[in-house]
Amino acid sequence: MSVQTVTILIGVLSLVCFFGTMYGVQALVKQGKDPGKRLQVADAIVDTAESIHTVLDPLIPDPVDNIIDTVLKITQTGVHSAQQLYNSGQLPPDLRKEQATQYAVDVIKLTGHEVTPELEQIIRNSAEAAVFVMKQNNIGSTIQNI
Repeated sequence: MSVQTVTILIGVLSLVCFFGTMYGVQALVKQGKDPGKRLQVADAIVDTAESIHTVLDPLIPDPVDNIIDTVLKITQTGVHSAQQLYNSGQLPPDLRKEQATQYAVDVIKLTGHEVTPELEQIIRNSAEAAVFVMKQNNIGSTIQNI
């Protein structure tokens, strides 16, 4: 679903809620009932829902952020693993990027997720970014481009 579709959907739902509330208030007034009391109850319910959301929000991770964080952590571990293999003489320098990428792909496959070509490209790009960060932080004196 595109961002424009979601925005339009939210706008339409907001209008429906607004006009539904207006119709409900008018119907209560026509019946001779006090809409203020009903709105106070609704306000109390909304306040309770907001407080529950505030408490639970940090406990429930956003699925998209969770997936991205997982891919980045796995890729970073693959880069460190490939660098250690290189440092110990077990991996030629030209195979480090492939080793790091393959490590991340294998771990993600073990979790039961499909590795699409797009995801594999993201892993490769993340490996490059992890190497850049490692260089900036001066982790290991023999870090070179993977």
